[in-house]
Amino acid sequence: MYSATTASDWRDIKVIGNHAYIGSEARNHGLQVFDLTHLLGLTSVQYFQPDAVNNDFGNSHNIAVNVDTNFVYVVGATQGALQGYPLTCNGGLFVVDVKDPSNPKTVGCFGGDGYVHDAQCVIYHGSDSRYTGREICFCFNEDTLTLVDVTDKSQMTMISKTAYPNAAYTHQGWLTEDHDVILLDDELDENGQPSASQFTKTYVWDVRDLQFPELKSIFQSSERSIDHNQYIIGDYTFQANYESGLRILHLNRATYELTSVAYFDVFPSRTTADWYGSWSAYPFFDSGNILISSIDYGLFVVTPDWAAIESLVNTGTTYAEQSRTRSLTSTARGAYCPALVETKRCSVPVLC
Repeated sequence: MYSATTASDWRDIKVIGNHAYIGSEARNHGLQVFDLTHLLGLTSVQYFQPDAVNNDFGNSHNIAVNVDTNFVYVVGATQGALQGYPLTCNGGLFVVDVKDPSNPKTVGCFGGDGYVHDAQCVIYHGSDSRYTGREICFCFNEDTLTLVDVTDKSQMTMISKTAYPNAAYTHQGWLTEDHDVILLDDELDENGQPSASQFTKTYVWDVRDLQFPELKSIFQSSERSIDHNQYIIGDYTFQANYESGLRILHLNRATYELTSVAYFDVFPSRTTADWYGSWSAYPFFDSGNILISSIDYGLFVVTPDWAAIESLVNTGTTYAEQSRTRSLTSTARGAYCPALVETKRCSVPVLC
């Protein structure tokens, strides 16, 4: 199925039930709906038209979905009234009802805090009893963590808007399963910074009071790398951190501290604060397999060694990694000498 208008590097697909919902930064693209059951039994490549479209907005940077309520939340729709789209609300939450996937209906939008880059929308069941059972969107709005009550789509209201030190670009985040903690990643607080500030940072928030979220700690990785997307299962977060690949961190709920417990590098030639390597990860398969999308090399499927990970967590063991590299500077005619990266694990403390 082709893009609705033109090609774009930014294109997002989310799934509810048997239907995929597709947005794009391509101008005038809108929302495409595709019934995935069309693919059942196919043995060759075929081309399809969308089963439905919503053209009440033009471009979008991203879309979020709530599978419990059948709403699609389009974010980053910046084509406005002058381009023929009067309801896009400054790139904020643009809500489409897809209870009937064949007829996706616009039901409201919220632009009270301007542009939303990403969001997670849930039926809230956390500690703040004032909002129990309400539909809440946790929004990542370029320089703040912004919470919005979206229960009534005709009158969505901001619950809180919270900044944090040295915000560069509030990109994405994810809630713990009990909705009491959220981990936030900032995509630009590593790239372009002095080398001492290029280590991946993850912001740990206490959101037991939705009106007053509290930043409890900032985890700094041992790797210089940009963070992009993360997802949480239990006390583990699965991060796609560009050149440092998949990083699995353990969250200590008592101290709000994160500890690195596993990784898989999909860009092994280097690890720097640049936009190569892993774009996203998907850890939600019943099999326990994790998908890692690599900008450079395609799709990786990995399985964590949970026995080893849990042993690390239970014993508090820490390891260091020492690396050496060989770079090709020149060759004689016909000679071949590949670049080389070698690593070894050593117990700490260790002098490298």
